[in-house]
Amino acid sequence: MNQKLWIRYPLPGLNDIIGSARTHWAKSAKEKKVHTDRVIWTAKSLTPIKKADFIFTWIEKNRKRDPDNITAGQKFIFDGLIGAGVLENDGWSQVKSITHRFEVGQPDGVMVEMIET
Repeated sequence: MNQKLWIRYPLPGLNDIIGSARTHWAKSAKEKKVHTDRVIWTAKSLTPIKKADFIFTWIEKNRKRDPDNITAGQKFIFDGLIGAGVLENDGWSQVKSITHRFEVGQPDGVMVEMIET
């Protein structure tokens, strides 16, 4: 079964995550929980899958953030999919491949395609 998950907002990039962690570990932990919980609620309607190929299409309003900075948000997505019961784990047995694509447009967010293998 193939499924799509549209996350309607930009996730923090690696620079944001590092900056938050530098101020205080509790701030970083709180922000991770907030973003992971948002993904959990967004993914609640999906059907559980055992293993899949994942295609992330990151849509940014402009080209200010570098692609390697943007993709750090996948951590919140995988943890949210686990929290929603869509994935059992985000290890080698469940995640067969990860592909990242980048576009400029509105609204910004990320489309996650899960192609069950």
